[in-house]
Amino acid sequence: MPPLKPPRIYWDSDVFLSYFSKQYPDRHANIQAVLDEVESSKDSLKIVTSVLAKAEVAYIAEEKTTPADYPNMESQRLSGNLATQSQRCHAAFLR
Repeated sequence: MPPLKPPRIYWDSDVFLSYFSKQYPDRHANIQAVLDEVESSKDSLKIVTSVLAKAEVAYIAEEKTTPADYPNMESQRLSGNLATQSQRCHAAFLR
């Protein structure tokens, strides 16, 4: 099988997580160097990943950004919206 054009670099979820977390400065610098190289290559290099890697990164990102009481907050927000909508419908009906 002939090589793909342009050459592709596969990144798994650990690369994205290392880059976004900035927990390991040396890794972050190396990943940034690869990103800079790919960007300056003007499409002669591509970074690819899998749907599973995207799902892992999205799941972990949501875990880190979602408050612990998210279900309670969501139910309060929804019930508030329903009450507001109910008041609007009632006001419109009385007109």
